[in-house]
Amino acid sequence: QVADLLRSFRSPFWLEEHQWFVRCHWNGEGEASLYTLPYRYKDVRLDSSTTFQSTCPNDDHHWFYDHVNHLEYKSFLTRSEIPSLIRFRNVRDLWIDYSISERCLSDICQLNQVTSLFLFTTSGIHADIELQDLINRMPNLVSLGFHRFSIADTQQPIFRLAHAKVRELDLRFISNFLIADQCAALYRSPLGQQCEVLYVRIEKKSVVPELIHNMANLRVLTILLEVNISTGTYGDVIIQWLREHLPPTCLINRDPQFTAEIHIWI
Repeated sequence: QVADLLRSFRSPFWLEEHQWFVRCHWNGEGEASLYTLPYRYKDVRLDSSTTFQSTCPNDDHHWFYDHVNHLEYKSFLTRSEIPSLIRFRNVRDLWIDYSISERCLSDICQLNQVTSLFLFTTSGIHADIELQDLINRMPNLVSLGFHRFSIADTQQPIFRLAHAKVRELDLRFISNFLIADQCAALYRSPLGQQCEVLYVRIEKKSVVPELIHNMANLRVLTILLEVNISTGTYGDVIIQWLREHLPPTCLINRDPQFTAEIHIWI
């Protein structure tokens, strides 16, 4: 099917008169994208099953995706790397499966350009030395987030991470709700001490005053509680409790779109 599709773009009109070339990439789930070269969109989603084919006579050309500033990449066990020729030199927002090798990532991205890193995994967090090494390669990193990572105790590697510039932590999509001891480990951690914007899943509302009191640099806190507050009036009860137990200078609101989230401006 891809060959038939590309054949329609191999006419003299495309290749000779205008020298317009197109590329198609598709993955094992049947998702496909067709675009002219060079690629001019701001974002791209790829995985290690992605296959590329183009009408360019020399398919080694046009592998620089310089307009992309948001890259999402997922790795599969059956195939762990995308073509080594591809380059993303201006990625600022990077979403990656943590199973991707650092060598492969360094080959395709200029990590010193990355300001926001979101890591997802299906097998739990890896050794902290690996993660620390990865963020050390990103000197301009400001925001760090995790998806499906399990923070099962207070000795998790995330509590030992350090980075001079990270000011935003996103823990909304971890696989568990943090209990009091884990919240304490968070606000005592190097990243917790310098954090200015925190998104976090918590088991109980009672930890919120402690988070705010112990995170001296915190400006904005967004919480998701284990209890569902997206429907009914219980969310209003939670907000009223927070207003009674937090400093009067705090502004507290429920997100109008994602109603399970409560935002607190400090």
